Amino acid sequence: MALIHVRFLAVFFTFIFIFGVVISASFIIRRRKFKYIFLGLLFTFGAYTLSQLFFEYITKTVNADPARGAAYYFVQEMPGYSAIALVGLYVVVYTVLLLGIHSYLYSNITPVSIREGINAIPDGIMFFYDDGPIQIINPAMISIAQEICGKTPTRGNELTDMLVDPIVKMSDGRVFSFEQRKKNYLETAINEVLAFDVTEEHRLLEDLKEKNSELELKSKRLRSLNETITDMTIEGEVLKTRIRIHDELGNCIGAAKHYLDTGAGDRNEVVMRFLNNISILDGENKNVMSTDIEVVLRAAKDVGVSVVIEGNIPDGGVANKIIAAAIRECTVNTFKHAGGDALVVKCVTDGDLVKVVISNNGTPPRKEIVESGGLLNLRNLVERNGGTMKIKSVPVFLLTITLDSRLSEILPEVYAI
Repeated sequence: MALIHVRFLAVFFTFIFIFGVVISASFIIRRRKFKYIFLGLLFTFGAYTLSQLFFEYITKTVNADPARGAAYYFVQEMPGYSAIALVGLYVVVYTVLLLGIHSYLYSNITPVSIREGINAIPDGIMFFYDDGPIQIINPAMISIAQEICGKTPTRGNELTDMLVDPIVKMSDGRVFSFEQRKKNYLETAINEVLAFDVTEEHRLLEDLKEKNSELELKSKRLRSLNETITDMTIEGEVLKTRIRIHDELGNCIGAAKHYLDTGAGDRNEVVMRFLNNISILDGENKNVMSTDIEVVLRAAKDVGVSVVIEGNIPDGGVANKIIAAAIRECTVNTFKHAGGDALVVKCVTDGDLVKVVISNNGTPPRKEIVESGGLLNLRNLVERNGGTMKIKSVPVFLLTITLDSRLSEILPEVYAI
């Protein structure tokens, strides 16, 4: 075999020996199966032996040593294809060993894989002992801590002392939520600090707050509008009463004038008509300020639905408004859907609780009522004021509302009906 080829083989097997030591050490550290450790050590020892064999041949050739021995002649007589086969064998075996290491790293949890996983997480992670240096911190947390602290912290409390608010908004618009808790590691308490990117959630929350503000403003406008409508309804009722009194008085005056001019007619009837109109006028003056219940009862009478109230309904306040809204909704449903003309409202008081049960005549519902429109709005109104509402559809319609009669004291802000 040519000297140049022997030199190549000596260098190659020296490199393979060093590489084999590294691979074998890796197998031992990771506690791989015995066959992997044995194979690695075997071929490492073989590479060392071959490298020494080829170096001995080179030395004896260069020095022209006459006592060259059997090892010299073994290398000299080695065919070229045998050397190539030997090199190929080592390449194949070491490739298999490297693939084994690669497979192990990607299919088993190791300290290195844990570290790589922590570094790859986009959220910030940090572990440190009380008043001690940072033990683990990933790149994401380093970037976050640098902006908050103005530098790269070396101790964990340098960052935690700056976290007055668990939600921190960064200069680039990102928002992080911080969590701090204690963990036990090797029977020792260690601090864990996590930083989660909640930028999108924070944006949605801000949008929700803005929309809630707009809804609250609209709600206030609707309450104001409803109160205005209620006032207008009352004023309309008063105006109709005044017009009726005006017309009746005009008729009385006309009848009196006709009696005085002609003497025709019944004097007592004329006097009685005057007395009746005076009593109506007196009643009109006393009832200018009608309650919500009275307004609803007059409206029900106008559409031909009689309302019978059993028990005492609270005078004024939120409870009065809610019950009035319930009677109004049931009146509309009785007239439009049930084709009825009568409504029964039972009011039972138990201490501060007021229970109102409303039923009607007409055609009963054919199936369970799905709350929508007015009934759904009524439920929202009742529950918003701390009450409960139940609906029974079959065999007859029953609406049950339970309220606290002290609503005007508990909730000073009067909710719209």
